[in-house]
Amino acid sequence: MRAPTNLFLGETTMINTYINTTLGQILYTDTLMMPKLIPYLKVSSLFHMNMVLDAWATHLHERAPASFQTQYLFCNLRNNLRLQIASSVMLGAQGLVQTRSLTAWYPAVNWLEREIWDLFGITFTGHPEQRRILTDYGFDGHPLRKDFPFCGYLEIRYNFLKGGLIYAPVKLNQEYRYFTLENPWL
Repeated sequence: MRAPTNLFLGETTMINTYINTTLGQILYTDTLMMPKLIPYLKVSSLFHMNMVLDAWATHLHERAPASFQTQYLFCNLRNNLRLQIASSVMLGAQGLVQTRSLTAWYPAVNWLEREIWDLFGITFTGHPEQRRILTDYGFDGHPLRKDFPFCGYLEIRYNFLKGGLIYAPVKLNQEYRYFTLENPWL
């Protein structure tokens, strides 16, 4: 498959970079172009991407303010083509990370976007049911972010006398908080 040359909408380019790899094609685009690019990929005779196989996010802490990246893996079943769309997500107002949901075009992305929101905190505007799916409803934070503490905020243990779970704040001894090679427990 050759690099498309006609992916323009007016004066705005829909694709920033096109990379052809052995695993498939990768398109890097702007988050604002996703609502225009996705319908084109679904109905165009050149692509006809009729299925989303996977969606994931990456937190690249060193690339602030665009430190989050969402990626979708599309599939054309008729021609056995794979296409990966990657877009950087900017940090918005009040520290929110927002991008557009693809559930209007591909309803199966619902669960994948809920997982991304639950683990990374990327809010999908236009998502029909954005709630926690992998962590507890009372969970504070998003565990796959680089700024999330390694040991979390709460520890959970079962108490046989009370017959239930006990939530307690994490208390670490100071000597275990900072790792050095001189520690005697190595």
